[in-house]
Amino acid sequence: MSLSQAVGILVGVHACFLPFLWCFKSAPFCPSTSVTVSTFLNICSEFTSRTMHPSKVKVVDLGSGSGTVLFAAAKKGYRCIGYERNPWLVAWTRAKASSQGLSSLVKVYHRSLFSADLSDVDIVYFFAVPSMLVDLERKLDRDLPKNRPILVASNGFSLPTWKYQQLKNGLYIYLRQPNHTTKNENSNDLF
Repeated sequence: MSLSQAVGILVGVHACFLPFLWCFKSAPFCPSTSVTVSTFLNICSEFTSRTMHPSKVKVVDLGSGSGTVLFAAAKKGYRCIGYERNPWLVAWTRAKASSQGLSSLVKVYHRSLFSADLSDVDIVYFFAVPSMLVDLERKLDRDLPKNRPILVASNGFSLPTWKYQQLKNGLYIYLRQPNHTTKNENSNDLF
């Protein structure tokens, strides 16, 4: 093998794997399980059933990965926005949305979850490692709409100071009230 071939291979490998190394600065790519997604969708349905039609509901996935949650929610009629740092996963999600005819319901942006626009969301889903949760909680406190209840679902880890209303199949479920408080007690009665 010549030197130029070896350099070409190294550059190619580096280009393919560099986006995946970004996970060391954020949560690693861990697709949500079917049980987690099903649980999330059931809770979303319960949250929206009394007041909103799915087509009016905006679901945001912070760190959307390959779009597992986005596609499942879009198939229920929700408008879905994903934020993902890995350009390969963004491209994959966009291509899959197009091939499944879901481009009008699934949008994904190549951005950090910390730059996500949360000003008009109804439901937020995320998987974040513990080292990110303090900053993420601050962002949610600062950026979530203040005029209506917002459903927040954290996959795997609880937010540092918020009190969750439900813990179901690894999902910590929060109902962010219009007055910016969460209930002070954990219960199985979410809505």
